[in-house]
Amino acid sequence: MKRKPNEEPTRDDYEPLTTPAAKRPHAPAPDPDIDDQSSGDDTAGEPEIPEDDPEHIEPEGRDDTGGVPEVPAVELPPQDDDEEAQLPVLTDAEIAALDLEQANAALTARIGGFGAQTDDMPALEFRVAALEHVGNAAWLLSTTGCRAVADWLATRAALTGDLLAIVQTRAGQLTLPATPAPLAATRDAVWTALNLARRVNPQGAAGEGCEYLAHAICEWFHAVHPNSARLHLTKFWIVAPNGNLHPPDNWNHHVAPVLHFADGDYVFDLSLFPDGPVSLATWQAEIRTHNPPPGLLERRFPWELLLPPAIVPGYQPGMRIVIGDPERNAIDACTRV
Repeated sequence: MKRKPNEEPTRDDYEPLTTPAAKRPHAPAPDPDIDDQSSGDDTAGEPEIPEDDPEHIEPEGRDDTGGVPEVPAVELPPQDDDEEAQLPVLTDAEIAALDLEQANAALTARIGGFGAQTDDMPALEFRVAALEHVGNAAWLLSTTGCRAVADWLATRAALTGDLLAIVQTRAGQLTLPATPAPLAATRDAVWTALNLARRVNPQGAAGEGCEYLAHAICEWFHAVHPNSARLHLTKFWIVAPNGNLHPPDNWNHHVAPVLHFADGDYVFDLSLFPDGPVSLATWQAEIRTHNPPPGLLERRFPWELLLPPAIVPGYQPGMRIVIGDPERNAIDACTRV
């Protein structure tokens, strides 16, 4: 969602840091119907025995106060700090052999051990994130997406050789059959068919929801022109961290699908260009205007990712989310019925 600069974000409902402690049960009140209440005398309830009774023998080891036998204190030897249990530091090769359950268990042991954290934690964290993202690569729907994830995995190749092979296999599946970029002559027909299927999100009038409209258009391409979508479709993001993008709207970002044709890249932006696709250069100029704000970021990114790219170039694990009901409802709102 777009937010104008200096606009305060909404806060989540307050949740207390802790819940009130459970009340301790009170001791039962004295029963007024019972006359014989304890007077607090230590000898209450014991039979009185004359001191000169010859048959009374004090048990051995018990003192005159009736206490239990004293047990001498045992002094434990001091524990050497070096004797504390230390978790082994796993090598990259050992971490690379772990499945998701094993890697999570190793990471949990280090996080839960407080002082037992080891130097292998960053590698374990990377392995867990990689397994969660690439254990099943079916969510990758474009060769651009495969390249982005493969580049991320390659930054720690010693930990992800098996996962790199999975992504490379997926990329090979998406490459075939080889399909050339669509011809310029087909552009108008594609635009006409798209307009019959998709419309501007109702939020579009307020400058909101461009990411949902862009994703809805990409899903249409994926369904109707799958060969073009897997090889030639991307999204183009322009992000202005300080706002002031496309005055007077002053957005902090805008995104639209880009389809590569034989004569170049063309943007399908139903909200800003309702009369037809325009070249990428024309679209960029419209978004930037003639006074681009400082810190402007421009990224071409895989179309299957709903969230915007990070400031740091390249794929980041947090960019992939499972589209839930709120996102699906917003995407489907861009569909003509």
